[in-house]
Amino acid sequence: MLHRLVKKFALFMMKISDILSKSTARKWFARFHAGNFDVKDEPHSGRPITEKSNEIMVKVERDKHVSTVEIARELDIDHKTS
Repeated sequence: MLHRLVKKFALFMMKISDILSKSTARKWFARFHAGNFDVKDEPHSGRPITEKSNEIMVKVERDKHVSTVEIARELDIDHKTS
């Protein structure tokens, strides 16, 4: 059964190879091969991107076409790290 899943996954990866990076595909393949079918990022240490994630989401939900520059300016976030 695992062989069949690996084969299906390989076919799937060929179909989306222009969308997904090779390094991500390799990580997913290794996870799937080990029986872990979760494709979400694993928790990691380090500084969060911003503490204003909820505020950003509110702005995006309000206006789907809002630019990152506008969000950064309104929330006083350095655009280079937003």
